Amino acid sequence: MGIPRMYRYLQRRYSDIYFQTTIDTTISDVLKFFRSQHGLNVDHIDNFYLDMNAIIHNSAQEVFCYGNYATRIRKTKPSLSETYNSVTDNVDRLVKIVEPKELLYMAVDGVCPNPKQQNQRQRRYGSSVTPQTNTINPRLRPPRGESKSSGQDSLLPPTATSPYASLFNSSSISPSTPFMQELDRHIKKYLRKINVKTIYSSHEDQGEGEHKIMDYLRKNIDAVKTKTHGIYGLDADFFMLALATQCPNIFLVREDLADMSMHYVSIDLLRRSLIGDLSNDGHPDAKTIIDDFVLICIMVGNDFLRPIASFEDLPFVMDVVLDAYAKFSLPLTSDRRIISENVRKFFQNLLNSQQTILNRNVANSRKHIEPDPALVNATTAGIKDGIFTESINIEKWEKEYYHDRFGNDTIRDKICQSYYIGLDWICRYYFTGCPDWRWFYPYHYSPTLRDLSLYKYRPILFKGGKAVQPIVQLLAIMPPTASDMIPAKYRHLMLDENSPLAKYYPKTVKMDLKGCTAPWHGTLLLPFVNHREIEQAVKDVDDKMKKIDKIG
Repeated sequence: MGIPRMYRYLQRRYSDIYFQTTIDTTISDVLKFFRSQHGLNVDHIDNFYLDMNAIIHNSAQEVFCYGNYATRIRKTKPSLSETYNSVTDNVDRLVKIVEPKELLYMAVDGVCPNPKQQNQRQRRYGSSVTPQTNTINPRLRPPRGESKSSGQDSLLPPTATSPYASLFNSSSISPSTPFMQELDRHIKKYLRKINVKTIYSSHEDQGEGEHKIMDYLRKNIDAVKTKTHGIYGLDADFFMLALATQCPNIFLVREDLADMSMHYVSIDLLRRSLIGDLSNDGHPDAKTIIDDFVLICIMVGNDFLRPIASFEDLPFVMDVVLDAYAKFSLPLTSDRRIISENVRKFFQNLLNSQQTILNRNVANSRKHIEPDPALVNATTAGIKDGIFTESINIEKWEKEYYHDRFGNDTIRDKICQSYYIGLDWICRYYFTGCPDWRWFYPYHYSPTLRDLSLYKYRPILFKGGKAVQPIVQLLAIMPPTASDMIPAKYRHLMLDENSPLAKYYPKTVKMDLKGCTAPWHGTLLLPFVNHREIEQAVKDVDDKMKKIDKIG
């Protein structure tokens, strides 16, 4: 899970919270820096938490020479067993660097909530699409680009040049695949050799790895609040999740594979910087400021919601939104829930910056792969005082935007309702855990700022529920090119044109690149999956197999 470009943004805005060093620097030297430079009273790490999927992706890339290791040259043919060993070797390496005194917590992604599955479906299909034709290419290895180890959370360009890259399908790094089952067995053997107390949450345990870590911190807050914590993970969401726990003494541990350096981030220092930056008479409470900041980060886009329309340039928009919040007189959250009326008023306040944001987008439009018709049709060019100028009509842009993205502008209220529900859902997911395993945002695009400022949202009652079966998630997220990862008895549901699920596996998929500066920023216009239909299809197959077994 992640927020594209957020890590670099926070690094720029709050540079004092970071310490970058060589990959072999001991944790004692790192903490010495934070003690001497910032007065933090820490000299060791008690508990160390690993987002294992980041390690798994990195190990697979290194072994099979793709992604961050696309230019690596190796003399021997790679194997899966080498990947398994690389995963545990990397765990060993990180443990030696951080030297946890009390606990090692290893969390692998299990079955995740529906919004994340819809996102994973986009990513896995994304690398199976031939850009020139928007068709599913059966020869193209599915997403070698979905890489948590990249530090980015959107599709990566297909840069692999090694002949070995096609031997591994990174989609296999999904719960219950044969690859993950074998890796799980390997990790369990490895755990017998570890000297520090270890908790291992495998792919069989539901939930995203990063959220398993946060659930552990929340459920044990009284015991852990006096400890020091290191969290290894490369999703920018860890900033928001760590802030949301309200647990002190957390350090994020990251690797930059480009220059083989280690980055350490103090969440306490980030919290201190945010409070100093954003506090005013309207929101003097420190906890509220932090929760409001988490909500603001959600508004600029993540794995579950697209950014608000026109909010594509994250660094620029974040500066605008945070500066507006620092002058805003009302809190956006209370008791870890959004205050919908105050959020609406904040959107009204942000309308004062809509022209500035749109002008920025017009200036950036020369970088777009495909022109954005909403911007183009609403922009007027001219000469003023001998200087070429471009101006955009906001009302015309809004109308053109809805016409282009949604086909009409008569469903604005429905879109706004869904978007507010999304803000509400994500806040609860970050602050207290998943409120509804089935909900998801049912549109490929977001509403405009003006419509969000006009819509009066009434919070809904989420249904809770539970995670779907692993086979249901696999059928929901995998493209037909990854059918070999599906148990044989279910593959026809994905491949047979007469399957009740055939509509979810189109042979051609439109990739919307309007307004995008890179191909991997595009939006795949895939149909959203209905879990109940998949569950029924799986049940029908199971029932049929039981009847065959009885006859046999």
